[in-house]
Amino acid sequence: MIAAVRIPDFYLQAWLRSHHSEQNNALGLVDSQTVRGGSKILSFSREAVSQGLCPGMTVAQAKARYSNLVVISRHQPSEDAALSAMRDVLWGRSPLVSMGKQSDPGWAYVQTRGLLRIFGTLQD
Repeated sequence: MIAAVRIPDFYLQAWLRSHHSEQNNALGLVDSQTVRGGSKILSFSREAVSQGLCPGMTVAQAKARYSNLVVISRHQPSEDAALSAMRDVLWGRSPLVSMGKQSDPGWAYVQTRGLLRIFGTLQD
């Protein structure tokens, strides 16, 4: 049997992993390093979503709806570190781990056969 593991909003979660103090702010993450009004926002923090913002909006649309929005860019070193941490955790549980495609990070697949012999049941 194979289990799928997913980290929702992977790019934003990776960024937040290295910017803990920003976790309660209204954030919108864009793909490019150059933020323009027409840049599409990939994901929003909980605070931003609570203000009615949703992925796919442009920076200009989101800022018009909520002026306190902080727009951030993807950060490759943070993403690499998050993938490495995810890999380490999963490899500590199963010898067969496959990380998701680069086009859709935040997914991993783990072989679960034999894990009961190693870790026991939930009741143990």
